[in-house]
Amino acid sequence: MSKMLSYILYIGAGISSILGLYTLYKTKKIYEKRRSFTIDISISWWLTDIAWITLVALSSLYNVWPLSIETAIASVIGILILALGIILTLAGVLEFRSLHKISGMYDSKLITTGVYSWSRNP
Repeated sequence: MSKMLSYILYIGAGISSILGLYTLYKTKKIYEKRRSFTIDISISWWLTDIAWITLVALSSLYNVWPLSIETAIASVIGILILALGIILTLAGVLEFRSLHKISGMYDSKLITTGVYSWSRNP
């Protein structure tokens, strides 16, 4: 079972990489034209993020690429990193207050408050 899951994860990582490269290429073209994201690029970013999150979760849950770290220590560190990520994500979402802004489809002004006051990617 673990070997089959490994193959699935490798294939998933390859497909996600191709999707990510396509998304980056299209995003670069949009930025060069100084336009907002289109719905297909926004969806492509969301799918790429979801695919990578799923791959990381599956590989960690099923020990596909095990590390020789004490389980308790790894769990505590993982939970702390997860909590920090959730807090930063929620802070960013609350700052934008809109799915269109979060997805890059709305560009009326630069967001420079909240977590974006110390981030280069508002």
